[in-house]
Amino acid sequence: MKFIKVMIMVMAALVFASPGMQAADANTSTTVKLSSLPKDARNAITEHAHGRKIEKIERETSQDGKTVYNVCLKGKRDRQEKFKVGADGKVMESDQAESKDQTDHKNQM
Repeated sequence: MKFIKVMIMVMAALVFASPGMQAADANTSTTVKLSSLPKDARNAITEHAHGRKIEKIERETSQDGKTVYNVCLKGKRDRQEKFKVGADGKVMESDQAESKDQTDHKNQM
């Protein structure tokens, strides 16, 4: 009986210490509202949006504790842009996607 308890505890320890579990916890992402962000991040997002609709903001916290906000904007003609902003308000990267109309036009050429 004692052997079984020890084996269960060992197996539980292995499961929780496995690299897969640590990787899953390394980056967590949560959808957040603009009003809940730090002032610097909120100002940077608003300035970068230039009046476009903010579709989604996700807060991502890495294993080292850094917070990054993934932002998705929607502009004219369904054009989307995704970019990342740090909690300090620094825009880290931007990826502007083409609109549906532009993609259709390129496919017709």
